[in-house]
Amino acid sequence: MTTLDLSNPQHVTQYLSATPWAAKSITSLSGGYTNFAFRIELVESYQGQESVILKHSKSYIPMAKEFSLSVERQARFYIVLTGEN
Repeated sequence: MTTLDLSNPQHVTQYLSATPWAAKSITSLSGGYTNFAFRIELVESYQGQESVILKHSKSYIPMAKEFSLSVERQARFYIVLTGEN
């Protein structure tokens, strides 16, 4: 089994291919410093949306692998966005 690297748009396409978020196209987004972010144009709309944003964390900053970061920061971000504990 091939390991997918979700910081790679081609691997994201493969990862999402059998889900409701199958990608027609993927665009890397700029402006952030600590995550990999992509706008995914969907093959079929999902809950009325034609595209979604995917954020993926690594244990380092995308532009500087020598700077390590905890991926747990994404869990805190999710809690803030959803209000879930």
